[in-house]
Amino acid sequence: MKRSILSSLFSLPLILGAMGQSSQPKFAPSAIVTLADGSVHPVADFAFFSYARRGGGGFYTPSSGVRPWLLYVVQGPIWRTYDLAAVKSVHIADEGTGWLNLKISFRDGTNLAGEHPAWVWDRTWFGHGAVYLQGEASVLGRIGAFECLVRDISTIESVDGEAPRVQFRVTRKGPDQHTDLATLVANLRFELRWRDDTPTLLDRWGLDDDMSVKVNDTVISIKPREIESISTMTAGDQWTAKLRDGNTARIELPPRIFGRLQNGDILFTTLSDNGVQNVTKIEFM
Repeated sequence: MKRSILSSLFSLPLILGAMGQSSQPKFAPSAIVTLADGSVHPVADFAFFSYARRGGGGFYTPSSGVRPWLLYVVQGPIWRTYDLAAVKSVHIADEGTGWLNLKISFRDGTNLAGEHPAWVWDRTWFGHGAVYLQGEASVLGRIGAFECLVRDISTIESVDGEAPRVQFRVTRKGPDQHTDLATLVANLRFELRWRDDTPTLLDRWGLDDDMSVKVNDTVISIKPREIESISTMTAGDQWTAKLRDGNTARIELPPRIFGRLQNGDILFTTLSDNGVQNVTKIEFM
C-alpha cells in the first residue's frame, strides 16, 4: 500500500543548520584565546568586531535575504551548538531583556541551558535580520510551508521517532497573545531572514585587514596578523600588545572578538564589560 504524502514528508531527512562533518574543512586555528576563567580556546576565522550601530540617511537601498542559522545556546563567551535530531524538547522564554532564555532537554537525559538573542543585529556577528523556525506542516489535508519567529515560540517538543523520522510539536503565541497554538512540524530548521532592512553598521577586522587602534593617544593602522600576542593584567580596556617585530606597547582595541571552535561552537564576546575582563590573552598563530 502506498504511503500517504504526510507519511512520506515526515520521513524526509531532518535538515539541520550545518552540513555533515564530511563537508567541513580541516580545522586551522588562527588564534588562541584565554578567557577570564582560565580556559584556553584555539579558534579559526578569528576577527575583531565593533559594536553594532544604526545607520542613518537615505543613501542605502534596502535589501532582503536569508541564510541558514543555528539556534545557539549562549553561555557567556561561548555560543554552543547541538544536534537538533538529539533534542527532546526546547523551552523558550522571552522576558524582555533582549535575550531569550533557552532550556533544552536531550533524548539521552542531558540538559543544556543558556540564552539566544531575541534579535540578531545588535548582539551577533551578523548585522541584520531575525531568526525564524521553518518546516512543513499539514493543514486542511494539505502540506504547507510553516514559518514563525523564534521569539514567539514557547516550546518545541519531539513527538515521535528517531532521526530522520522526527516531527516536532511547536507551541507559540496566538494572534491575541493569550492563547497558544500548536502545530506538528517536519523538516525543522532555523533561518536568519531580513526584508527591506537597513543593515546595522558593523565593522569586522580579520587577520589581514587594516585595523585602527590607539597607542599613546595616537591612532595608527595595523593588521592583527602583525601582532604576536595581546594580554592584560588589570581590568579595563587597555591591553599590552607584543608585535612580531619586537615592539611592545599599551594599545586600545576594538571591543569584541569572534572565532570558531573545532567542535562547531562559536566564541563571540566582548573583551571586557564595565571594567571586568572576559578575555585575558590572545595569541595569534
